[in-house]
Amino acid sequence: MDFELKPTLFENEWTIEGHGIDIVSFITHYVREDLIQKALTSIRNSQLPIYWLNQCLNNDLSSLTPWKMLKESFGVSSKGRTATWYSAIKDCIHLFNPEVTYNNTLAVRIPSVPVSTDRRKKEWIITNCLQDGYTIGKIDYKSPSARTLSVIHWSCCAVELDLYSPCPGCLLNTNVVSYSNCSFSIRSSQSKLLPRTFVTIYNSNNLGRTVHIDDPSTLFKQMTTIQDINIRHSVPTVDLAPSIDEQLIHSQIHSPTLANDLLDIWIDNVSFLQHNGLDSKLEAYTDGSLASKHVRRDRSRLDNISMMGSGWFIVQNNRRFDCGSQLWPSSTKAELIAIWSLLLTVPSNSQIIIFTDSQAAIDGIRNSLSTPTVRSYLKSTNGLILDAIRHSTTIKHLNVNYIKVKSHSGDAGNDIADGIAKSAITRAEYNNNRIIDSSRISAHRLTFRPFFRTFSWDGHFRKNLSTLLGLINNAEWSLNSFSRKWFDKDGFNVIPSSIANNINCIDEFNDFFVENNSNFIR
Repeated sequence: MDFELKPTLFENEWTIEGHGIDIVSFITHYVREDLIQKALTSIRNSQLPIYWLNQCLNNDLSSLTPWKMLKESFGVSSKGRTATWYSAIKDCIHLFNPEVTYNNTLAVRIPSVPVSTDRRKKEWIITNCLQDGYTIGKIDYKSPSARTLSVIHWSCCAVELDLYSPCPGCLLNTNVVSYSNCSFSIRSSQSKLLPRTFVTIYNSNNLGRTVHIDDPSTLFKQMTTIQDINIRHSVPTVDLAPSIDEQLIHSQIHSPTLANDLLDIWIDNVSFLQHNGLDSKLEAYTDGSLASKHVRRDRSRLDNISMMGSGWFIVQNNRRFDCGSQLWPSSTKAELIAIWSLLLTVPSNSQIIIFTDSQAAIDGIRNSLSTPTVRSYLKSTNGLILDAIRHSTTIKHLNVNYIKVKSHSGDAGNDIADGIAKSAITRAEYNNNRIIDSSRISAHRLTFRPFFRTFSWDGHFRKNLSTLLGLINNAEWSLNSFSRKWFDKDGFNVIPSSIANNINCIDEFNDFFVENNSNFIR
């Protein structure tokens, strides 16, 4: 039947910034086949906001950031077992070879913490000022000012396990009393504190002391470079995140032309409220249009789909907006799209009065405020756009008052909105950038939503499904000798709608048209 279920969020609707390969794709392509499902389940259940592999790699993409460092960077306790997804990635990270090497801006950066001036504390330190690479040791003594440190040198005794034990003696040793107890002196400014959580006692019996340090080479790379000079710190810049109003417009409106128009109007509305008081109320008239000539199929245009027009204007600043839309056409849907696009421009925590001549739109919005079950949602018409209206109203904390006005009654505001909606059809036909793709609106109540032939399903699902199941029989009926006379060679009929209702073939499902009437599956 050409049906499929798709996630409610499309790929380009994600607002998570990043670059490189995402975690899920890496697991799918690189992790051992028998571990893929376990790793995917683990990453879905993870509480860490990690979505890109680059978040787990160091600055030059050469190694994986230690697990404890990742957890601490997100303010999570480093205690506990290593996540399954991280272990799976660690086992196969050597297979990953990025095509381009660049500075990884997503890498975790551990700040260099100076040694405490408290002489009672015997911390672990790491430095690069004594020899090539890094040197690890544990403080044994601090001078009265804590500027000079006496440190016991610990060297690696098992590289593959990252195990360290007291150095038996090397060139760094400055202990003239006992050469077997390797120690050295260093200025506190030349050393940085090694996070205590990265040091685990491995063996502390009388035969020897051994500790495990989590991947010290990677840890050292991602700590601020230690230099024996005064380090100049640049003042950080803070990029303020866009407001929820701006995010809604960018995430829901995929046409740059329409998105920019709505943002400009939103800025004017914010300015109006700032000058007149945040308690001021906006007033707006909305209308939708569905012209009958755009319902009939134009046989000269194979891609013809009916066009709806939506428009509105705000009384206080006379800002106007219009757009077109397609699929599941009805005058009520055109009205709902007008209301929804208007709400996108209303600043958060404000009030607005909306005048509309569609009682069906008002009733639909009020009924959608309750949280229905999935079954009742799929039984509704225009559920997607109604859910978008409910979501915009709720998340922006808007106080909206809907008032019904009589159409074509001489109301100047309603007549202006009607003219804008009608002209929107013509403008959208000649400029595709003025068309809102309603099938790409995010559904906030469904994890998956039904699609038919790439078109988002926005009608009474069970009722229309029954209709579709009968189309094959109806198509066969249209081809028998008794009924064939009612159809021309192209499969179009001119019989009354009472007879032609629900008669068509699968390939002509998108919409079919009857002389002097229109029948859309709703």
